[in-house]
Amino acid sequence: MELASVDAAGNRSTGSGEFTLDTEAPAAPTLGTTNKTSDTTPVLGGTAEAGSTVRVTVGGATYEVTADASGHWTLDTGGATPAQGSFALGDDGAKTVSLSSTDAAGNRSTGSGEFMLDTTAPVLLSIWMGQYGQHNGYSVRDGIVEISLRFSEDLALDTSAGEPTLSVTFQTGTGDSVTRTFGFWNAGSSQVNFRYTVQAGDEDLDGITLPSALSLNGATLRDGAGNDADLNLAGVEVNIGALLVDAKAPDAPTLTSTGLTNAATPVLSGTAEAGSTVRVTVGGASFEVTADAGGHWTLDTGSADPVEGDFALGGDGTKTVELTSTDAAGNASTGSGEFMLDTTAPAAPTLGTTNTTNDATPVLGGTAEAGSTVRVTVGGATFEVTADAGGNWTLDTGSADPVEGTFALGDDGAKTVELVSIDAAGNRSAGSGEFTLDTIAPAAPALT
Repeated sequence: MELASVDAAGNRSTGSGEFTLDTEAPAAPTLGTTNKTSDTTPVLGGTAEAGSTVRVTVGGATYEVTADASGHWTLDTGGATPAQGSFALGDDGAKTVSLSSTDAAGNRSTGSGEFMLDTTAPVLLSIWMGQYGQHNGYSVRDGIVEISLRFSEDLALDTSAGEPTLSVTFQTGTGDSVTRTFGFWNAGSSQVNFRYTVQAGDEDLDGITLPSALSLNGATLRDGAGNDADLNLAGVEVNIGALLVDAKAPDAPTLTSTGLTNAATPVLSGTAEAGSTVRVTVGGASFEVTADAGGHWTLDTGSADPVEGDFALGGDGTKTVELTSTDAAGNASTGSGEFMLDTTAPAAPTLGTTNTTNDATPVLGGTAEAGSTVRVTVGGATFEVTADAGGNWTLDTGSADPVEGTFALGDDGAKTVELVSIDAAGNRSAGSGEFTLDTIAPAAPALT
């Protein structure tokens, strides 16, 4: 611009100068923070022409800030004073930010953006439990139990300072409780997953008990807005009614029917865990029976069908019985026992007193297998006595009580004594003898 100055007398002087014409609007301002936040007084920022005045309208208030030399602006709504209005973001949801950028020449451009206000903590929606390596519905030794926590929205898990765990209670069959730690396995989207490997002896027959809350142990679990997740597990729906654990071996089965038998197909019995399957191996065959609710089992080898082998006890002697008890979860324990097979009849009993007596209640005696029970039938009555270690037996018919009948020898004459010897195994042998009852006095003596 050329300039001339002329005064009243006509004197003249000249000069010059210049200015810049700027009619071009600045670049539209932008909002860079368009993600989620849980901060009700967030720090916003974006871009605008360097040095321009940026008017930011949000939450009912308008602020003015200046873009720096690099073309960036920042607004802390918690510390800045609005040029107009009062700031309040209100309820959760999308929040619109209106922007205008005014440069030094007064040219103006506008822009806008939005962000999501989310102050609601993520909550647990459901709990999923699964079993890998189970038997008849029970998690068994070395099986995997998995628990998955499913939240209401996607989460970010930071394990740099620790890993979350679940402390799960196992209730044992004896009423005791033990705590088992389910370790963090992985996380994805809205799920956090935990696993536990079942150890020998673990047991819970009515369903494991979850803790009231998840333990983070230094980890953080937050949504995209930065809200910490609600870690409460109480009352949350579980996908299955109960998760059962049984890695405890049942009590060892026993054989209680020990001792002597003369039965080549004996009835055996014993104890085992109630409801368990008892495998009984004896005489070359294996049988399976079920222990009753009281924990007792019985096997009639004469009528039961073996699951393996052919049953035959063979000759007399000691017979071993091998036992295995398997519970519903497949846990097994073993035991054994033995009994004596004796099918040999004892030596026939004898009556030693075979002479004549005038005693209407005589003392009788004889021989039989040591320890055997001797049944003595005489005078309409049967008595029982036991042969002593020397193989001798004695019966006083005047004082002993019959086990059957009523004792009376009757008239004089020969009296038969029937004998039966029964050994401890139940084998029998028979014998007999007789004596003469003579109660008549001889003819009176005379002197001739």
